[in-house]
Amino acid sequence: MEKTKKKILIAEDEPATMRAMADSIKAAGFEVIKATDGEQAVEFALRDHPDCILMDIRMPKMDGLTALKRIRKNEWGKDVCITILTNISDSAKVDEALKDGAFEYLIKADWEVDKIVKKLKTRLGIE
Repeated sequence: MEKTKKKILIAEDEPATMRAMADSIKAAGFEVIKATDGEQAVEFALRDHPDCILMDIRMPKMDGLTALKRIRKNEWGKDVCITILTNISDSAKVDEALKDGAFEYLIKADWEVDKIVKKLKTRLGIE
């Protein structure tokens, strides 16, 4: 019996970044759900119940911190793994994200995609 692939929702509006992350995460054996704005991120998260969410902060329609809060208000969304993955290194934004329930706050420039994949596997108990 084949086990179901773990689902990762990527909320990212920059096409090249989305493509690089999605390709690497798929290659690691995950199913990928792509949201290109904050409203889609909330909609897809509550509809598809991914195992983990990678959320940018600066996105059209709704920023990532607002999306994080909306997902956390839902019963399912209270415990899902949400990692903020952004280039904003503002300590007030970091504090806000962690206070609102982000598991981690990673600065994109400091993380290679393969290391993010490794973190996902560790977080989900795959490695």
